[in-house]
Amino acid sequence: MNRSYVLPFCLGLLLIADRSSAHSKPEATEQEEKAAAESEVKCFFASIERYDDGISDAATVGRAVADSCRQTILDVADVYSQGGSRNLVSMMREKFVEEAPAGAADKVLEVRAYKRNATAHTPQQ
Repeated sequence: MNRSYVLPFCLGLLLIADRSSAHSKPEATEQEEKAAAESEVKCFFASIERYDDGISDAATVGRAVADSCRQTILDVADVYSQGGSRNLVSMMREKFVEEAPAGAADKVLEVRAYKRNATAHTPQQ
């Protein structure tokens, strides 16, 4: 499942349902959320370079990438659930970790396609 569609919807529902709880921190700003998401993508790309042999299927590499970036993924979930209850934070962390392998596998495929296209457009000697 593509997290770009599911997470905003789920986050909105959880935040609305969670409004009655006491907030220890203000909600994250859009800029903080964007920075957190960028850190996840950077971790994914660095890990893809480390783990992708170009032969293993993208799902297998995606699982390795997600495992390697687990702490970053948890940090991102914390930013997106900032200002919410402990229950919201816990649910968001669980959801982000659950969806990370599929998201990482998508990035593996993007990197492979980019490399193929770059190679195809490189002049032959």
